[in-house]
Amino acid sequence: MEEHTKKTSKLSAFDRAMNYLTYRDRTEAEMVKYLQDKKYSEKEIAAGMEALIRYGYIDDERYIKNACELNKSSKRYSRRRLAQDLIHKGIPREKIEDIDLFFSEEEEERCCEELIDEAFERYRNEHREKRSRKVANWMMRRGYSYAMIRAQISRKQEMFAENVADDEEETQRNHIEADYQKYLRMQRLKGYTGWELQMRVQRNLLSRGFPKSEIYALIDEKKQEGEFDE
Repeated sequence: MEEHTKKTSKLSAFDRAMNYLTYRDRTEAEMVKYLQDKKYSEKEIAAGMEALIRYGYIDDERYIKNACELNKSSKRYSRRRLAQDLIHKGIPREKIEDIDLFFSEEEEERCCEELIDEAFERYRNEHREKRSRKVANWMMRRGYSYAMIRAQISRKQEMFAENVADDEEETQRNHIEADYQKYLRMQRLKGYTGWELQMRVQRNLLSRGFPKSEIYALIDEKKQEGEFDE
């Protein structure tokens, strides 16, 4: 009697599988292993899997598609790394080619570019060579080829250098402007005006070691604005 109650209370393989699907989608291989671990017979597993596939609860192609979409929007692994993860989940190797349908080479390059941009921000304070090495290692752990990484790093290095140069130029300009205002006030308090005021402020700025071209450009600009008018 006790044995009969135990048998009748046991969930069918299909019902057990439906409970397992509550948490997330599963591959065929994952589901078969799960049911095997729950000690269902081969016959029960076969019947349960047939129903799951027929009703669309298990679909490896859909699993691959969803994995590709999730990868493009969050993890952004390379196609190779994604394929390895799917194989680990039990997707048969002959189905791995379906990745091409949902994650193209162009999309992979875009993901690589986005990650490189993020990596450069992460390591922006590192020396150029050290930064490139860290970025490359970070990207290789995500499965990207060295050739793709190198091409993207070269692109980013050029942009990064330009941005740094622009930032440095703007910073220097701000320093010159700040010193200009300081010396202008100082020389005016001493009573200087006109051409003599201009020459004294100019000499003060030159003594600070700023580039002459930047100083002369600023003085000309201020002169045009009437800063040194009597």
